[in-house]
Amino acid sequence: MTISKNKPTTRQLKTLEKAREIWSKVAKEHNWYKEPFYVQAWIHDDGTLEDCVSFKGLNQDIILPATELTEDW
Repeated sequence: MTISKNKPTTRQLKTLEKAREIWSKVAKEHNWYKEPFYVQAWIHDDGTLEDCVSFKGLNQDIILPATELTEDW
């Protein structure tokens, strides 16, 4: 698992598992699910999921810190 900066909290790890559930369902529906199944997730310090992705070639879990937008687009 690749972790950006800090060790993930228990909440962040639980959120990662929720992201895995979401994407494993998609992967199974489209016939690209394999085990082990990995996801990449942007997670806030409090464990809130910002976004997540997965793809057939992903070979490890990746947790990235979610960032707050500081200006309007």
